[in-house]
Formats: sequence, structure tokens, C-alpha cells
Amino acid sequence: MPSPKLSVRVSDETYATLLKLAEIEKKTMTELVKELIEQGLGKRQNIEQDLLDEIRMLRMESGEFIARAIKASAHAAYYSKMACEGSDETAHYITTNPKLEGGQILDSESKAQRAQARRKKMKEIAEGYLNQPFEKL
Repeated sequence: MPSPKLSVRVSDETYATLLKLAEIEKKTMTELVKELIEQGLGKRQNIEQDLLDEIRMLRMESGEFIARAIKASAHAAYYSKMACEGSDETAHYITTNPKLEGGQILDSESKAQRAQARRKKMKEIAEGYLNQPFEKL
């Protein structure tokens, strides 16, 4: 048995708004008006609430991806600094080799102190990437 019909008179402005909404949502006028009536009666969840929920979900997901990207970049910065340390040590070895003229030999304690200071600085830089707000990166 077909459902009962309902006729409603609306202003030209309201009718134009309904036509535009139906076009945007790719629905017939009957489908749209039926959904709006059901929504008004509380049988259908609010479209705006659905959209807000979706936006909140996307914001949470994008925030997580951004946080991961920042952490990855901080780790990349840390390891690139470690690579620089290795290059520095190599250059230091070459320039301080006792077989080369003019080289200055550092004792093992001085070398260890230099290496520890570089590691500390590299770690501070990497932690800065992780902890600083976006505006300061």
C-alpha cells in the first residue's frame, strides 16, 4: 500500500532553497523533503552533526600524521648530525695523523669530550624538533 501524500505550500524563497539543496545532495525534491521532515521529527541524525563528526575525525587523523612526520624529521635530523660527526672524526683523524706534517694529536680524553659534546648538541637539536611548537620550527 502506498504511503499517504502530503501537500505543503512554501514561499518562493524556501522552494528555491529546497531545489538547490536537492541538486547539491543529488536527490529528488520528494526524497529531500521526506528526510528533512524525518530529521525534524528526530528520526534522522542532523546532517551538520555528521559533517562536524567527520571533520573532527579528519582533524584527529591529520594531527596524528603530522606528529609522526615531525618525529620522523627529528630522527632524520639527529641521524644526519651523527653522520656529520662521523665525517668530522674522519677529517680529524686525517689532519691529526702523526704521519702527516702539522697534525695536532689529541689525547683520547679530549677526543671523547669532543664527541660527547657533539652528541649532546645533536640530541638537543633533535629534541627541539620534537618539542617546539610549529611556529618555531
